[in-house]
Amino acid sequence: MQASPLFQVAVVTMGILVIAQGLVVFVIFTRFSKQLQELRPRLAALLLQANAASTSLKQLVSHTDGLYEKLATLQNRAPELARQVAEWIEQNDRTIGEALQRARLGLRRFDVLADEALTGFSRQTFRVHRAVVHPALRISELLQSAAGLMGKLRHHKSPASYSSDQEIFI
Repeated sequence: MQASPLFQVAVVTMGILVIAQGLVVFVIFTRFSKQLQELRPRLAALLLQANAASTSLKQLVSHTDGLYEKLATLQNRAPELARQVAEWIEQNDRTIGEALQRARLGLRRFDVLADEALTGFSRQTFRVHRAVVHPALRISELLQSAAGLMGKLRHHKSPASYSSDQEIFI
């Protein structure tokens, strides 16, 4: 029996399509293989980074293993620590307040003593000034009077040079 030409064309067409499909699959797998070969170093580097990250996470987890218990302990101790800090601050506040009060009193005393000392110094200065200047002024007045008297005595006219009293009274 002889195959019909349509059957032969269909068989040849199917053969060509199978070969074309094989070629397409070959090309796709070849490209995919090349892309996998290009991705292989990147994937290896990514794998190394993932391993390093995994190691870091393991270390982090090992460090944080006891963290919850430590936080719970700290949470239990926090009120006591806050109370101790508050007491310390209160004590220092009182101490500083007392020191400031003593300093204020000392400064007031110093102010009073300095004021008294300066007032006394001012009084003594005034007394010294009065004791030195007043006698000097009196001596100066006395010397001026004596000089004036001496000048008058030098230029003194004799009583005969004056006209008589009769001439004055007319």
